[in-house]
Amino acid sequence: VRLSGIEQRGAVMAMSLIAVSFLSRIVPLVNGAPHQNHQSTKLSGIFIGGLTVQLVAFCTDFIMANFPVPVVIDPVLGSRVHLLRWCEWAPCATFMTFMMEGADLYWEGDMPPTDFMRTKYIHSATQGGAVFLGLMFPFCSSQKTWAAAMFVACCLYLTNFPRIWNRMKTIPSSLSEGATVEEAERFNAAKIALRLRSVCILVWSIIVMLYFVSSYFGPRFSSEGSLLKSPEATMICECFFDVLSKVLFLVTIVDVHYAVFDPFARTERRLEELRQLMSAVWENSSDVIAISVRTGHNGGATTMLSPAFFGMGSGRGPMRRLSIDQIKNMFRKKSVLFQLSSRAFDVDLEESVKDDNIIEGEAERRESKIKTEMISNVQCTDFSM
Repeated sequence: VRLSGIEQRGAVMAMSLIAVSFLSRIVPLVNGAPHQNHQSTKLSGIFIGGLTVQLVAFCTDFIMANFPVPVVIDPVLGSRVHLLRWCEWAPCATFMTFMMEGADLYWEGDMPPTDFMRTKYIHSATQGGAVFLGLMFPFCSSQKTWAAAMFVACCLYLTNFPRIWNRMKTIPSSLSEGATVEEAERFNAAKIALRLRSVCILVWSIIVMLYFVSSYFGPRFSSEGSLLKSPEATMICECFFDVLSKVLFLVTIVDVHYAVFDPFARTERRLEELRQLMSAVWENSSDVIAISVRTGHNGGATTMLSPAFFGMGSGRGPMRRLSIDQIKNMFRKKSVLFQLSSRAFDVDLEESVKDDNIIEGEAERRESKIKTEMISNVQCTDFSM
């Protein structure tokens, strides 16, 4: 049957909205535009999966708007059933549920439970099975068979609610102190996946309720001339909420991608963890740490000394009454920066041979080769890693 009137316009509108959502995600990637704070990205499997769901929905609406499609009458409810829509929903429901489950990577302890992935596969299959039974409703030969299929489908769908309740209790409200970057990534992914799960279950539940309203309650209890009494009501409801679920799904999937699966974002988080570790070492080390970088063509170097430098010679001068720890705390966020001349790195072969023969006691009395005039541009900075 070739759709016409409101049904065709509904399919065209759904196709257009999904195309806009799809292109709004693809075009920035093609042009290399940054996303929020991320300068670039690399497509991950979950990102491609989200785009695939939208592509399947777009193709379904395109076919329904432009080509003849199978439409049958439900033998019990008497409503029009667009089989192509249910053929889209069956694999998409399974795939979308598995991506929601796959993004939820949080578990307690160092290793995931033994049945961690198995429960995800099972729950995904239940949602696909519920939609597949919905596809079978028009082909049920008797009311008992139809009622049995409806009962099983509803039971399979309702497993969403204990599942989301279990995850809400398992995932803590905040991450414990001292967690690693990997633990933080899994926690953030689980929180986003929980939000994704909540949004999808809400929209899917509305679709289930509108299925009964448009197929049973509307035609029987609404007044004459009401939209709910029209045979096109089912198509309108399906198109609107199918678009809503697909768009919200992709928006949240993109957040999951950048939070967990984007390699550039993962690198940034690893570098931030390394920076924090080095900052703690730099500020609290009892030994003086020096960072030297060669500058210019003459072989000079710019050197930075850690705050432990201020604790050297603490028994002399105006700070002689302070302990080393007090001095370090005073200059915790300070560093010494100076320029070292290239002459400090000159090597005299004859002197190096003599140095090898120096008695250990004489080595302490030898004058340093670095002269005062070789050091310049000495300054105290507020540098901290």
